[in-house]
Amino acid sequence: MRTQLLFTSLLVAAAVVCSVGFQCGSTEMTSARLYIQRSDWDNAIRNLETELAKNPNNEEAWYLLGRVKGEKTDFKGMNDAFDHALKIGQTYAKDIHDVRYNYWGKYINIGVESFNKAKDSAQYYDKAVAAFQTAIVINPDSAAAYKNLGFCYLSKNDMASALEALEKSFALSNDHASGRYVGEINYQLGQSHRDKFETPENKIEIKIWMTPDEVKTKLGEPTSKSTTKDKKITNEKWVYADKKLTLSFEDGQLRSWEENGKKEEKEPKVYYKDYAERDSAMRYYDRAIDVLERVLKLDPHNADLIGLLSNVYIAANKGETALEVFKKGVEADPKNKFFHYNYGVLLLKDNQFENALGQFSAALAIDSTYESALYNLGVGYVNWGVRIRESSPDPAKVETAYKEKFKLGLPYLERLTRMKPEDPEAWELVGKVYANLGKSKEATAVFEKADMLRKKK
Repeated sequence: MRTQLLFTSLLVAAAVVCSVGFQCGSTEMTSARLYIQRSDWDNAIRNLETELAKNPNNEEAWYLLGRVKGEKTDFKGMNDAFDHALKIGQTYAKDIHDVRYNYWGKYINIGVESFNKAKDSAQYYDKAVAAFQTAIVINPDSAAAYKNLGFCYLSKNDMASALEALEKSFALSNDHASGRYVGEINYQLGQSHRDKFETPENKIEIKIWMTPDEVKTKLGEPTSKSTTKDKKITNEKWVYADKKLTLSFEDGQLRSWEENGKKEEKEPKVYYKDYAERDSAMRYYDRAIDVLERVLKLDPHNADLIGLLSNVYIAANKGETALEVFKKGVEADPKNKFFHYNYGVLLLKDNQFENALGQFSAALAIDSTYESALYNLGVGYVNWGVRIRESSPDPAKVETAYKEKFKLGLPYLERLTRMKPEDPEAWELVGKVYANLGKSKEATAVFEKADMLRKKK
């Protein structure tokens, strides 16, 4: 994630010299002014605080106390004193603004300079962080300081702190860049939790031909069991009520399962021991979507933003929404090959074969070496053919139709083998298409090529 500070440098007014005369007033005020002229800040504070204990509505005393607190780099105390002065009157309003701005600019510049030095020594990141934090104390409504602080944390790879700072920047300013980073950080944190969820240690895989004991090791004891005999075959059903899952065994081997009343025979079936990481990922995805949708309203034609938001939708299993976003992305940036490709992938998952292939073709027209688009063009035609064959009660009647799709996909897959001649999977795929088209000799040669490449690896 690339970051760039908002400021390269900032010109600040010279410090306002605190000039005080010997106007009439209390002994404490006279003493405070003398101590200020001598830069004896501690005694000046002591006298001003004594004066304010007696006369809490002394506007000048509050103003001077703020100035002295600033000299002591007690910026919280400075702001508290200035705020008291401004509640009483506006006599020193301009001076107060200038003093605050001067200190704020000073620490912004220190932060920028330290950040730039951090390219050579990472210790300067901490100095930059401290400087921007001080600028925020001086001006708590400074979106720029929060933004730069967030970028420092990003450079330190402290995502939690970066997120907090950039969220504040976005809340204060509706700044596009801050909002985009907030969305991207939430997305990355979500991906991190998703990766933890998908670890092999958390996965439970159920496969056809497993024995009851193997299944029990994976899923534990079922809620209920039932056994029947059909001729010499022993049938057993195990029900896991919490998963709405029914497993069917024949002679001590798993043959099929039903989940939510739908029969499945594909393998493996994946469950998880703990869903906490997935739930955490979804919460981060939802936060990312919320902020990125808001940013998109501010910058509706930003192609990078559309791409990022679409990826978050996909990760959050909101494919239909992602389809609409990628459609807008293609319309906003028709020369973006990634938009065409990703839109095509989503259309393909939705079995919209013709539209999907059109998007892959568009991506390939932009970049003729785009391997992913080439692969999906070939596979898309093959999957279309498989869909035609499997959806017909009599495959023989649609043989010409589905083989025609295979033939249309074959040139793309053959071209892929020329681009990736050492990839056994590419050759294997071509071999399967040859076999389905009845080209036995060609299929055998290609399968042998794939086996040879695997042995080389």
